Amino acid sequence: MQFWEPLIIILFGYKIGQAGFTAYGNFIILAAICLWYDTFQAYNNTAKVRQAQMDASVMGNVIEQKQLEDSDRPHIIGE
Repeated sequence: MQFWEPLIIILFGYKIGQAGFTAYGNFIILAAICLWYDTFQAYNNTAKVRQAQMDASVMGNVIEQKQLEDSDRPHIIGE
């Protein structure tokens, strides 16, 4: 839905422009393009954050597993 809303607004601006209000129609189209760009950037940022969280979770599991393996091993002085 987040990508359809700007498209619907662009169509609305086009209809307004065709009805004789060219300046208003062009302004609405420009505003819809800006909204689409902001929406696209927010979607990309969300995807990057989600990927970073998944990567951190994987690395956390690797580190935790390594610590568990090390805690099972007897400690020798001088190692």
